[in-house]
Amino acid sequence: MASNAKNLAEYLNNETTSASADIADGSITTAKLAADAVTAAKLADNAVVTASIADSAVTNVKTTGVGIVGIDTKYLIVSGGGSGGSGGGGGGGLLTNFGDVAPMLELTAGKTYTCTVGAGATAVTHQTGHPGSAGSKSSLSGFGIIGHLIGTLESDGGGSGGGFNTSGNSTGGTGGSGGGAGHASGAQIAGAAKPGQGFAGGADSGGSDTTYVSSGGGGAGAVGVTSLNSLSGAGGAGLQVNIDGNNYYWAGGGGGGCQGSRTAGAGGIGGGGGGGGSQSGNTAGAAGASALNSGGAGVSTSDASQGSPRIGGNGGANTGGGGGGDGQTINLAGNGGSGIIIIRIPTANYSSSTGSPNVSTIGSDTVLRFTSTGTFTTQ
Repeated sequence: MASNAKNLAEYLNNETTSASADIADGSITTAKLAADAVTAAKLADNAVVTASIADSAVTNVKTTGVGIVGIDTKYLIVSGGGSGGSGGGGGGGLLTNFGDVAPMLELTAGKTYTCTVGAGATAVTHQTGHPGSAGSKSSLSGFGIIGHLIGTLESDGGGSGGGFNTSGNSTGGTGGSGGGAGHASGAQIAGAAKPGQGFAGGADSGGSDTTYVSSGGGGAGAVGVTSLNSLSGAGGAGLQVNIDGNNYYWAGGGGGGCQGSRTAGAGGIGGGGGGGGSQSGNTAGAAGASALNSGGAGVSTSDASQGSPRIGGNGGANTGGGGGGDGQTINLAGNGGSGIIIIRIPTANYSSSTGSPNVSTIGSDTVLRFTSTGTFTTQ
């Protein structure tokens, strides 16, 4: 027996204790410890250091009840919508974990998190062949966003509507949701979407297009509608995410514009702008509704002045809706709608915020609706 070992009589004495030197290496195993035998009160300050913890030893299950549990947080992140061209602009990229559609996000108490809200794209006065512009990204960043590191969740801005092109193809822009293709003497080619954030814009099946119609931008919930005969395509539907209790749709695509005696596409549900109609005999597209702010309706005009008036409807503010197209691209297409970030956390864990978000409560949760960039702090 080791010289520093205690005999049985000593261990039976209630006043006898054991020093670490009396305990052989490896003699105390997990199986020999009673449940709850090791508590925080029995551990010396700084007794457990990072070097002492095996890789993957600390899991969510093992931290429950010992003060290291993360704050279960739900989010909706929508980027700015793309502006229209001849075709409709794509809805802004959308990310959410509301309704348990994605892995849980657990934030940390006592930390500040930044919500950056992307702007919608501004339509420009187009010349032949020029597309619209892409929306700006929205993001949520801070400690614990990715694992236990300072990270960022970010979605892409909506893709631009494709331009009017009498000497080749028209291609919608790539984005969170893709832009719709414009009128072209060649093929209409859809703008691609970012996987997991939205859907592609509309496009025809290829070949010469002499009908002066265009396709709708993609939405967060559906592909943009393809132009057909004398009808321009509607914007793709946005996605319904009821994180704030209002049953809104978000990030609808912009409707395609038209020229002459044709019908422009409606904006997608969720804030998409309606397509406009240039020259006489046209019918403009309706606005995309069922959103925090509806998109703008398209406008019919016989005015062929460069850049005036605006005939494509704007995407709804803070919906990420795509702007409506203007068909011929002589007049002005619609701007993309700005993005939004909504955070839903337990009220007990909400401390404060900056940037003047709309603050409300649903049951035991606090809902923060950021329509411009700001921060929130947990507790």
